[in-house]
Amino acid sequence: MNPKVKVSLVIASFVLMLAILACGTTPPTATPRPTPTLGPTNTPLPTNTPAPTDTPEPTDTPEPTDTPEPTNTPEPPPSAVGRWEDPDSNAPYSITTIEQQNGQDVVVSVTNAGRGNVNELTWSKYINGVLAWEYCPSGMHCITSEFISVTSNRLTAKWYWSDSGNGGTTTYRRVP
Repeated sequence: MNPKVKVSLVIASFVLMLAILACGTTPPTATPRPTPTLGPTNTPLPTNTPAPTDTPEPTDTPEPTDTPEPTNTPEPPPSAVGRWEDPDSNAPYSITTIEQQNGQDVVVSVTNAGRGNVNELTWSKYINGVLAWEYCPSGMHCITSEFISVTSNRLTAKWYWSDSGNGGTTTYRRVP
């Protein structure tokens, strides 16, 4: 026999064998079906096997994330509104009262129980954007004060005699 024919027959046989094997085996992804039960006439009985459905593969449950730490909300800046005791005045101490009117801080009174608790305030206004006020205790120099800073329990102001002369800085204490 011709060698070319032999090689062709061997290759054809090999291809035929692969085809037989491929057709005769169940693919690995096929869903197995039950063997039908035969009735008295050797015909398969119907089965109530539901058709296979594609079931999604389970997904990973996401890991819980850490709840972000609450941010610290900045506290509002301290307010000058309130009653302030002047520790530099003679006891009983003078009390300066500041209120907010029309969105601005305003000094509304300066009193001293030792001087009869009369309101010694003569004016309160903003000078170059700075809260300033003047009070005139009876028989003394009038004093002008200018706001410098405030914390929750301290108010600092510079002061001077309105007719010139003495001056300095006072740190008031907040009182109820």
